[in-house]
Amino acid sequence: MTSNLDLRVSLEEMHTYLQHQHGSIEAYKATARSLLSAASLIVALTAALQLFSVKIEPSSIGLYNLFIVSAIVLYVALIACCVGTLFPVTLWGPIEPTWKVLRDAFVGKDDREILKMRLSGLLNAISHNSTALRRPGKLVKIASWLLPFVVVLLFGLSLIPRVS
Repeated sequence: MTSNLDLRVSLEEMHTYLQHQHGSIEAYKATARSLLSAASLIVALTAALQLFSVKIEPSSIGLYNLFIVSAIVLYVALIACCVGTLFPVTLWGPIEPTWKVLRDAFVGKDDREILKMRLSGLLNAISHNSTALRRPGKLVKIASWLLPFVVVLLFGLSLIPRVS
């Protein structure tokens, strides 16, 4: 009789990996919420400061409008990325949780065969989940790149010459 250590260790490692996948979706969502909160606060503060600033020099109106429109477009894109990350993502488990599937998969099988089937189920779930996690990962990465651009554009507004 073999100890099946190879399969048991592989099973434990893949189970840990699957748990990390399930945790990563919550991390993506938390990051998206943080980015959205930070961007909203920055935009609100900048908008408040712009209300109290003096008029723009006529020669700089075009530049001012370009900065405003660019900041708005990037801010809307950032919001879209963050909200897109918050949509539900369906992650797979290693086996369908029904009595029929469990009975068909495990009843009457020897230890090694059961371990192989569990490992196969974990590998399939991990493969499917990797594909499902790709979208929110990309959206969070894009949003994290957009935020500094929005900040720079809004900061640039304060550098545009004003009428004194």
